[in-house]
Amino acid sequence: MQKIDNIKNNLQSINVYDRHTLEKFMLGKNVTLFDEKQNAIGKINIVEHLIPIDKEMKEAVKSKGFMYVLAFDSFNGSSNTENIRIINYFDFIEQKNNYSDILLQDFTSVLIQIEKDLEDYILDNSKTDIEGIKNFINFELLQQFHNCREKIKENLTYYGFAPLVFSNPVTFYVDIENIKKISGLFNKSMLRIVENHKKYIDKTSTFYKTYKEENKFILKKEKNHKKENKHENNIVWKDIFKEKSTYKQFLKYAKNHIVNGFIDYSFLFQKMKQLELVFNHKHFKYIDWLNENNFITEKDYEEFVKNAGFRSLSKAYSEQRENNFSNIFNL
Repeated sequence: MQKIDNIKNNLQSINVYDRHTLEKFMLGKNVTLFDEKQNAIGKINIVEHLIPIDKEMKEAVKSKGFMYVLAFDSFNGSSNTENIRIINYFDFIEQKNNYSDILLQDFTSVLIQIEKDLEDYILDNSKTDIEGIKNFINFELLQQFHNCREKIKENLTYYGFAPLVFSNPVTFYVDIENIKKISGLFNKSMLRIVENHKKYIDKTSTFYKTYKEENKFILKKEKNHKKENKHENNIVWKDIFKEKSTYKQFLKYAKNHIVNGFIDYSFLFQKMKQLELVFNHKHFKYIDWLNENNFITEKDYEEFVKNAGFRSLSKAYSEQRENNFSNIFNL
């Protein structure tokens, strides 16, 4: 029962569907601040603040009309709350920081652990409790992911009103971009679980029909994984590479010389950073880009998470990698 308990505990920790649950996931974590040269200059611990909603504030919102009241209530998650609950964004949001990196890395790590524990749970119970496995996967695990995604979709509609209503963007901050990314991570995990455990999936369920309709393109692409590279022309590369010619060289290297995703991409990106062929970002900006555009597998991504980023250039170096790089990048 330990595996199923581990999964349920982890499911509880990533039950994220609005700004409140997203912020709760980050409580207690340390965010690093950076200067313009990406040097660490301090750490901020994520804590929750309570801002009292007094009568004057309520009246001021109400006097502005229905849309203001709706935005205010959707931001707070309730029309009856006495406090605005929000984490201390104002301590770091206007400086360079790794808040998003920590959020997405930790969230991905929990999803990966859930999938690992699910494999073990199925292995231990596949001969004795098939119905139990089916019920858990369909009506607890996948249903929670699906519900979170649906709630996120609904809440994002309401959150769109917030900037139009609130004059203080820090006090009333909504991390919309990361909420969207969390929804995408749920979807990727559902995709893997459905594809890896097809015999346990209830294909008559409303969830599966919705899932299948939404993922027609992805499902087709997974079956023909990396057989075609037409998607390369649609990839947004300008945030990573300074020149299109460098992006084309990267593609050539990736097609011909990536054997071990973790080590080979560590060498490639550390080398490109050293030569200033790519923009200077933190490691997971590149790694997330690789993952989102299917250059790496989930196991590769897990390895990057486990090692907190790329391996150093000296540790990833080999004479063969250096020669391959020189030949393709015309050095």
